[in-house]
Amino acid sequence: MDRICENTLKVAEFLRSHDKVAWINYAGLEDHEDKPLVDKYMGGRASGILTFGVVGGRKAGENFQECVEISHALSQYR
Repeated sequence: MDRICENTLKVAEFLRSHDKVAWINYAGLEDHEDKPLVDKYMGGRASGILTFGVVGGRKAGENFQECVEISHALSQYR
């Protein structure tokens, strides 16, 4: 779980700085309103879940989804 949280934080920080990302919601970011709760109750680990929106609205979101490739490390499932 530690690695999942570390990687999700890195992705969140990357997305926050990307010019085609309109917003990002991840409680592990220092400026998130729930960060104090994450620190208090979850030991600073905010999970592996984040949400974000792309600049350009629904059509841009659809285009993004069509371009996403999801890869799996098959060794995790053995």
